[in-house]
Amino acid sequence: MSRPSVSSRSRDRGAFSTVHAHRGLMGLSYRRLVIVGMLAMITGLGQAAILILLVRAATALTADTQVISGSIGPLSAGNLTVAQLIALGFVVLAILAVAEIASSWAQATLQTTSQRTAQTRMLARYSNASFEAQIHLPRGENQEVVFRHTAQTGAVANALGMGLTSAVNFITLVGSALVLSPAAGLVVMAGLCFMLLALRPLVMLSRRISRSRTKASRRLGAAATERLELSREVKAYGVENQVDEKVRDQIHAVERLTHRMRFLGRLTSAGYRVGTYAMTLGMLAVINAIDASNLAALTGSLLMLLRALSYGQAAQSTYQQVSELAPVLEQLAEEEARFVRSAEAGGGTRPPSGITDIVLRDVWFEYGADEPVLHGIDLDIGRGDFLALVGPSGAGKSTLMSILLRLRTPSSGTVTVDGLPLGDIDRGWWLQRVAYVAQDPKLESGTVADAIRFHRNEISDDDIRQAARRAHIADEIEAWPLGYDTPVGQLGEGVSGGQRQRLALARALAGRPDVLLLDEPTSAVDPTSEQLIGETLDELRGEVTVVAIAHRFHTVESANRVVLMRDGQIVPNVGDDLETLSEFMSGGLPQSST
Repeated sequence: MSRPSVSSRSRDRGAFSTVHAHRGLMGLSYRRLVIVGMLAMITGLGQAAILILLVRAATALTADTQVISGSIGPLSAGNLTVAQLIALGFVVLAILAVAEIASSWAQATLQTTSQRTAQTRMLARYSNASFEAQIHLPRGENQEVVFRHTAQTGAVANALGMGLTSAVNFITLVGSALVLSPAAGLVVMAGLCFMLLALRPLVMLSRRISRSRTKASRRLGAAATERLELSREVKAYGVENQVDEKVRDQIHAVERLTHRMRFLGRLTSAGYRVGTYAMTLGMLAVINAIDASNLAALTGSLLMLLRALSYGQAAQSTYQQVSELAPVLEQLAEEEARFVRSAEAGGGTRPPSGITDIVLRDVWFEYGADEPVLHGIDLDIGRGDFLALVGPSGAGKSTLMSILLRLRTPSSGTVTVDGLPLGDIDRGWWLQRVAYVAQDPKLESGTVADAIRFHRNEISDDDIRQAARRAHIADEIEAWPLGYDTPVGQLGEGVSGGQRQRLALARALAGRPDVLLLDEPTSAVDPTSEQLIGETLDELRGEVTVVAIAHRFHTVESANRVVLMRDGQIVPNVGDDLETLSEFMSGGLPQSST
């Protein structure tokens, strides 16, 4: 029997059960909740005491007497003067103020701690997950999950704290009112139970709509990100309205679901308000029907119950909010579980002595069932080789590169390094010895030195300068007014495409790698940069093992080995025939060549 997903199991839980199940993701501390509850009890008792004191003092002043005898609620008042009663009220008020300040601090801590814990935890899970698990989330959705949805855990914790405070205040005030007037208190309790049962279907429907809205928001995030990143192309082709239609559809979908969710939320609150008025009338009916000899006690009880009902409405509203946000927790937990599973699958703890040869035997890869991308790849890469991968788009070159980077795992077959399976090798060690330069590389915002070092603290300033010289970018850097302190801009947009490519090459070389993987380093650069990158590759020949996806014949000429790929397979007996390769790269090989 297949195991149900996190989300499918969570749908059967109530809102608070969902929060309890995912409390670790939120960093929810029950100790903090207990503190919030205890402070709420103190504030509730303080409010009850203030109300009793006010009623007793007002009754005494109305009766034109300065001495109060009898009792104040359940406590004996002795013979207190009105002045003493007022002074006692100020003492209670001071205690209440301190408790309110402490309660506000505790609730704020509950919210901020939960948000910080969820964001740092999901960021760590995402970072440790496999590349396949990361790209499972479309661009835009990954931001929604890792940052925006995790921010909403703070809203869940805040609602939980406010709901707990409201519930404890409600219970405390109702309990105090029951002591003063048991009949009126029972009316409130019975009415409240009836209202909660009557409103529950609305709360459950709102939660189902909230789950759909959460998914729609993720789709909107992905569509919006794609739209913004296509701004140049959209403007160049003049298709703004057509492209915006897709985003508008997602906006309307979120709007419709949000409207339904807000309508149900307000309808639930309105139902509670109507019920509150009904219970107030019921309490007045009780007071009218019973012996009203102790008018102060009945009046105090009425005031407490009215105050309690406002807290009851606040508790119901926060429960509604938690119910609406519970689907966010469910989806976060599902994504976290997927990230963790992918990280566990990428083990490997053995560091080899070095990288002498890399051998692929009968390597297959499938993105999905019956969708093979690589078909039985056999390839030997020796130390110091410069291997050029050539082939049409969709031939499997990038997938093969991803396998060598350990971003993807073969569906079958073996990849060994000096006889050791690649999957058994410590991933951190492998990535220190293998460097990669993308076809369209990105640089992190900061200075040139920061971009080359890229958070690798072991790389010294001398290493950075040496790498820049090897990438033939040092002269240009040193000619800039700020030199290595020159900002590169967001994603490296402050430098030209050719400079960005060579800075990325310097970033790769700064770690002194044994293997350098290149995704066509010269396909999108100016002729000068192409020539300088070619010189770098010529200088690396025999010193560093280089595997490059090649679209320019100049890169093929620099290689000592060439592999032609088509339809996920290596085309035999072509790699050493430069004339045939030249024909292919200028116009393509005929189908019969495969």
